[in-house]
Amino acid sequence: MAASDSLIALRSPVVRRFAVGRIISVLGAQMVSVAVGWQLYERKNSAFALGVVGLVVLIPFVLLALPAGHLADRFRRRDVAMFAHALLAASSIGLALVAARNGPVGAIYALLFCTGVGVAFRSPSVSWAGLGTLLVGGGLGTLLVVALVGLGWPVLARLCSPSSAAELGREPPVPL
Repeated sequence: MAASDSLIALRSPVVRRFAVGRIISVLGAQMVSVAVGWQLYERKNSAFALGVVGLVVLIPFVLLALPAGHLADRFRRRDVAMFAHALLAASSIGLALVAARNGPVGAIYALLFCTGVGVAFRSPSVSWAGLGTLLVGGGLGTLLVVALVGLGWPVLARLCSPSSAAELGREPPVPL
């Protein structure tokens, strides 16, 4: 296979739109995650408050994983994904409003719970298997694009987050 054939799936406008949307979604989610963590730490000055963030997002994801997967299989994945992304966008806007008005911390946690619900419904609806149904005769090029969009960007976004950058910029420990 020629090098130019490895990304042949990107010639499809459907795949390109999916890839761009997925990249924007992942980068936006990482920005929200960093902003929420930063604000909670500034307001509470507590590592425990940051740990509760992960728990509040994880609980709806765990509770709704099976029902969300069932709905993604029963209804059009596109509709489920649009619902999930609308909920994620509304949660992000709510978090921005709470931050701008210095609202209560409880409101932040409630909106993070809604984010967890959105993630629970987004995951099965935009999985790589769902992308595979959009393509005809995908082949290896399709698998490479799916791997990049589905796996590569979330990992890259986490590696490029401010907390990772701060960790990489630290001075190495002085040997004893």
